[in-house]
Amino acid sequence: MKINEISTSYATENLASCRVLQKLGFQFIKEPYECNRGDIVTTGRYCKYQTR
Repeated sequence: MKINEISTSYATENLASCRVLQKLGFQFIKEPYECNRGDIVTTGRYCKYQTR
């Protein structure tokens, strides 16, 4: 199985997740979006990793 791209998102207030994704080579692709999971509403950012 060949994977060319992986995309993910994280909550903007979760700076640890941001740092981990940066260290893994993920690139920021989209400004915050609203994430509503039941009672919790937060904003997040989309990132992606592309193989070369």
